[in-house]
Amino acid sequence: MQGTLFDEDLVAAMEEARKRKYEARLATGKAAAVLAVARGLPQPFRLNDLSVACHRSDPGYFGMDGYAHHPDNHKIHSFLYGRRGLVRRGYLERVAAGVFRVPEG
Repeated sequence: MQGTLFDEDLVAAMEEARKRKYEARLATGKAAAVLAVARGLPQPFRLNDLSVACHRSDPGYFGMDGYAHHPDNHKIHSFLYGRRGLVRRGYLERVAAGVFRVPEG
């Protein structure tokens, strides 16, 4: 019998895989690179601005899997949000939906 998306075990396994991927991404140390790029952008900036700027700084890492010549917003998103994200830790502020800035001071 094949599982469905509503099977508790499948949902739990998918959530665990997502957490592992998130933790592995944070462990790369690229959050510092994202923050450095954010500091160099005109303030406030959009998520897409940050994504493109990060991609320009390191296309190999910040490019989409299989399409490295395109920036991957999902990778940037993972550095911004979550319990260890740059927004939660106060390094970036969310001004509006998809709009951020580096706090002064």
